[in-house]
Formats: sequence, C-alpha cells, structure tokens
Amino acid sequence: MKLTPQKFASSAQNQLQNQSSARLAPADTFGHSYSYRSQGRASLDTAGNTKATATALGTFPGTRTVRDSVSRSDSDFYSFTIDAVSNVKLAFLNRSSNPIYKAVLNENGSFYISQRKPQAGNIAPREETLSAYRRLRPGTYYVKLQSRAAAANSYRLSVSITTVPPEADCGCGG
Repeated sequence: MKLTPQKFASSAQNQLQNQSSARLAPADTFGHSYSYRSQGRASLDTAGNTKATATALGTFPGTRTVRDSVSRSDSDFYSFTIDAVSNVKLAFLNRSSNPIYKAVLNENGSFYISQRKPQAGNIAPREETLSAYRRLRPGTYYVKLQSRAAAANSYRLSVSITTVPPEADCGCGG
C-alpha cells in the first residue's frame, strides 16, 4: 500500500494524539521510563531514592506539596531543613490501593521520636493522615516513603512549617 501525504499526515496525527492521550513521560538516556499516572497526568520520578539523594523541599516557613508514586523498586526520600524552632505538619494521602510505608527521620537517618514513639508505619489504602510536631529543633529532617507492591502507588505529601516565636521570659526568676 502506497501512503499518500494526506494518509501519512492523518496517520501521524493519530499517533501523536495517542501518545499525548497516554501522557507518558520521556525515557532517560538509558531508555528507562519513570512515568506514572497521577490525576490523569504523567510525571517523572522527582524524589530521591536514598537519604543522600533526598529531594529538598525548599525554603521554609511555608507549605510544599508533592505528588509522586512508590513501588517495591522505588523508594522516595524528601528532606526539609528548619533554621529556627518550628511547628511542622505532615499531611499524607495514600492515593493507591496498597499500603504505603511512611517514616520521619532525623539528621542521623534514624527514626524521629515523638511522644516516645518512632514516627513510622503503614498508611492504609486511600487513607489520609496528619502528623503534627510542635517545637522541632533546627536541623534537617527526612520523610521516607516506600511500598511492597510491584505496581506504582501514588500519593500526595504536604509539609507545612511555621516558625515558633521564642518563649517570653516570665520575669519570675526561674
């Protein structure tokens, strides 16, 4: 069958439409694709896979929200650094049908302990959690996310940080 320019154009248009409707992220130089679907959009895996390569969430105070996915072969690490005593809220939504493990780590990479409990555990499918930490000391903290499922498990993580004013001296001499 001989293709005429018109047939080729319509075939190419259909192929482009199919590709754009699939919304796949481009592959890297090795041909590996890091795409997943999130709210109908594809995205590259933007989170670091280790504590050493954790994705920094930027300058605080303020709020940062990220959307990504994890699987058995892809853990995600985020870091946030605070320069002054601050209150921190971590809102996490597991958007998948599998549990996602979430851990909050201190600078040393060990579990952050709050109210005598390590801040780690599984978040059930479709569950949203809110963790609030009052008066965190200055330093760098990490959020680690992973899944035991082979398929991509999408999530949303929001980190809100507000600086706490210094405690006022009561003048009571104590």
